[in-house]
Amino acid sequence: NLQHDFFSDLRDKLAPHFSRVLQMHQGDVLKLFLAKYQTGAYMTSHDDVKSATVDGVLCDRVRGFVLFLNRQWDEDDGGLLLDEEDSDKAYTPSFNTLLHYRIPRWHS
Repeated sequence: NLQHDFFSDLRDKLAPHFSRVLQMHQGDVLKLFLAKYQTGAYMTSHDDVKSATVDGVLCDRVRGFVLFLNRQWDEDDGGLLLDEEDSDKAYTPSFNTLLHYRIPRWHS
């Protein structure tokens, strides 16, 4: 039910900023996954597993990020991010807002 659009150009532009903010060291690897959620799409409950194989290399994932880029949002649109480890706290999409969290962390 989830349609992903990958934006390699946007990813290339964001990577240096994330690397600087995260104070990455030589040898650290930054991998960004970008998705566009269309009307009716949703995420099921998951924890963004701590380790993942990327391009054949086992990587430890440390932080998860959600950057909300929707300019108009209404509660009827859905799209709240639920933090299932904090009494189901809900984060409302707001344009140009960056949400970050430690991995693993259960959310939907």
